[in-house]
Amino acid sequence: MYEYIFLFVVSIIWLVFASVQDLRTKEVSNWLNFSLVGLGLAYRLFYSVQNKDYGFFVWGVFAVIIFFGISQVFYYGRVFGGGDAKLLVGIVSFLPFSNFNEFVFQGGVFLLVLFSVGAICSLVTSFIFAYRNKRKFYIMFSKINKEFNWKFYISLFIVVLLILGKGYDWFIGSIFFILMLFVSYLLIYLHAVDKSCMLVYVKPRDLREGDWIGEEITIKGRKIGASVHGLSFFEINKLIKRGKKVLIKQGVPFIPVFLFSYIIMLFFFFYDIQLQALFLQIFQF
Repeated sequence: MYEYIFLFVVSIIWLVFASVQDLRTKEVSNWLNFSLVGLGLAYRLFYSVQNKDYGFFVWGVFAVIIFFGISQVFYYGRVFGGGDAKLLVGIVSFLPFSNFNEFVFQGGVFLLVLFSVGAICSLVTSFIFAYRNKRKFYIMFSKINKEFNWKFYISLFIVVLLILGKGYDWFIGSIFFILMLFVSYLLIYLHAVDKSCMLVYVKPRDLREGDWIGEEITIKGRKIGASVHGLSFFEINKLIKRGKKVLIKQGVPFIPVFLFSYIIMLFFFFYDIQLQALFLQIFQF
């Protein structure tokens, strides 16, 4: 327990700094992310040497490697921005684990909490954007909703019939139908918010590296379009020389979600709610 106290204190301080920077500038400095990785592994190495327990350090390195791969999947899948992906790698060395079972549990719990908190925050934020842009949102929602024609509802009804054919009653089929309908309209809603509220025109001098462009622009025969890496320094310079406003997709600050998720995970850890024992029993590790 005590070997983790330093990690907890440092990681929360780092996450607070990163959250403030993200809220103010909508980006996180690389030195924050890279220093987090270095400090976490350095402490694990120091503790391992002092206590001759090198597994504490080795599992930290292993976790960083595994989560680097996971972060790349999220980054190239456009789930995370560059700063979010780097911070995910940085924070993993500060999670409370010293063996494989603990790594799987703590890493899994953190990701689960992270995406749960992120989904709630994103949904609340989307309500705010939709309310501020009521007219544009309503027009886009109506347009997207019309694209869901009778074929969709017939397909959904056939799925319900297949469920009934497996021996389930009409109540189960109706619940499934309502659930699928809810999910469908939720996706329509989120897509409408994305199309009507998240795209804004900005002056080229206000662009930052990594911004996601919302339209393809051709300058002297060379195209600047959407990329998983966002706009580069050289592309921004070209757009500044062009002089016209640029349509970009504005993002929602996600770093504070890391802070809230980490604090929630620590709550479960310190209060010892026996979640890990239940997890190990279910999966028989």
